[in-house]
Amino acid sequence: MLKDVKKVDYFLLRDEWREPDASGRICYSVRTSGSKEEHNAVVEEERQKLLDENDEDYTSWVHTGTIYGEIGGIQPHCSIMHFRVRDAY
Repeated sequence: MLKDVKKVDYFLLRDEWREPDASGRICYSVRTSGSKEEHNAVVEEERQKLLDENDEDYTSWVHTGTIYGEIGGIQPHCSIMHFRVRDAY
């Protein structure tokens, strides 16, 4: 299975990939080949990895949502994961 994970600037996303009210969002795209079930497993693994890597004493990330789309080609499955920074008090 081919896998590609990249950070994406929110302003570059088309409307169908955006969350409403998303100022300050941190976005990552995950594209894979294989089945949708395999894709979803990779997305969950990457989501947890990003949350773990960005969990610090004073700030951490919150996952606010994931948008899936089938885009065809060699890596037909694409999900955009949205995060924001949560202040820890």
